[in-house]
Amino acid sequence: MKLSDEAEFTKHCERLGAMGAAAFIEITFQPATAIAVLAELQLALRHPGNVGESAKAARKVVDTLIGALDAMSPGIGRLLRKGDDPNCDVPTGEKAGAV
Repeated sequence: MKLSDEAEFTKHCERLGAMGAAAFIEITFQPATAIAVLAELQLALRHPGNVGESAKAARKVVDTLIGALDAMSPGIGRLLRKGDDPNCDVPTGEKAGAV
């Protein structure tokens, strides 16, 4: 985002924030899409510079997705949590299986 857009963006954030906890955006995913979004968020959250309120919000989405998927297929949550652990990454040169 350009610095020239910052004031306009701030105005929108304030307007949205004023709506309070009663304002929601609902998103519906197929399980495979939820897993793909989950994996992207987990990767982003592992970046050392990704801290603050946006990271906390992303972590809530991760936890919500894992909880929903685990409710659909008990036990998958344990596997999905491995996405938070760099020690569980697929080594360079190997391919992960498709979802």
